[in-house]
Amino acid sequence: MRVLLSLLKILTINFFVLALALTPIEIFLRIKMPIEMFFMDASSELASAVGWGPTMKRESQNNSNVRACDFNHKSGVSDDVKVIMTIGDSMLDCNDRGAKFENTIPYLLQQSLGKRFKVFNLAAGGWGTDQELLAFIHERDNIDPDIVILFYTPANDLFNNISRKAINENIAKPVFELDGENLIKKEVHYLHKSNYLSKILFKTEIYKRLNLSMPEIIEFFKFDVREDEPLTTLESENYAHMSGFLSPMLPRYKQSWIITKKILSEFNSEVEAIGADFLLVYLPTGARNHCETIEMFPNNCIGYGERRLIPVNCGAGETKFDMYQQYDLIFDLALSEGFKVIEAFDFFKKYESNHHELAADCIHFHNRIGPEAIVRRILNEIN
Repeated sequence: MRVLLSLLKILTINFFVLALALTPIEIFLRIKMPIEMFFMDASSELASAVGWGPTMKRESQNNSNVRACDFNHKSGVSDDVKVIMTIGDSMLDCNDRGAKFENTIPYLLQQSLGKRFKVFNLAAGGWGTDQELLAFIHERDNIDPDIVILFYTPANDLFNNISRKAINENIAKPVFELDGENLIKKEVHYLHKSNYLSKILFKTEIYKRLNLSMPEIIEFFKFDVREDEPLTTLESENYAHMSGFLSPMLPRYKQSWIITKKILSEFNSEVEAIGADFLLVYLPTGARNHCETIEMFPNNCIGYGERRLIPVNCGAGETKFDMYQQYDLIFDLALSEGFKVIEAFDFFKKYESNHHELAADCIHFHNRIGPEAIVRRILNEIN
């Protein structure tokens, strides 16, 4: 017993010494170089329908909660003003510590369009296309849009659309399954919650950086409930931000595309049913390479160049990155379904080897350069 107590004492002392040593680093990163964090609101009526909702903030004037990444829509819309609903995930979401609303696509779009249009932004960090469809159905009568713009995120939408939980969070979400040709929504409920240690750990700047660079090591520190079905390493949550780009598609992603294709078709039909126009914007997010470093991409962030397969060694033999794989699938679907797909590859090709200059974490834009290029393409379709 004395040995165990002594060992526990040593471990406790070492833990506090390490914590003290890392505290200045954490404070510096938090103040000077924070990585975007998207808080998930699980208390609203919308959250009950989709799993969680947008980041919220309190408006002091009337003491009410409003979406942190949306305009303050206080009054109605006149008949000569067209309403645009933008729908997406963390690429359109923001909060006080991460992306600022003034640098987001919805804000820049509204500024460019002027008073002839009114933009409503419906977005939450971590949403997949499945949750975005549910959010649209929940909010469409309140917003009554003339144009619906869905933003597809290739970095993780395929993973999200077949997952029963939020990435890096033990928050359950509904999933769609196919019953013949029909989408069936299934609710998922977890009996366990992440403990307080894991919740604190996940929100530190040090952890977020380690999770980006060494996901297999960080796996040891995760205490939340994992997906129940057995997955290969590359199909697991740790590789969610790269595996959707691998060619040929992994089994999990092949299955997800079958469901995602149906979700997109359903989205188009639901928008048409209210007499609105449906546009899909393919967001050119980079692919985080957690495998062997590729000489052309020293920062392990793969961008968009000429069409080609990029070989990579992931420890179990060589596989390849195909940055246009998901776009081609969506483009073919759009042709058959009759909706438009907007892309901005021409602009992003110049950042193929240095995509991190647009997105420090390889995915989320940290300045206006990327969003402005995408907005220019959207304006070509709307004006």
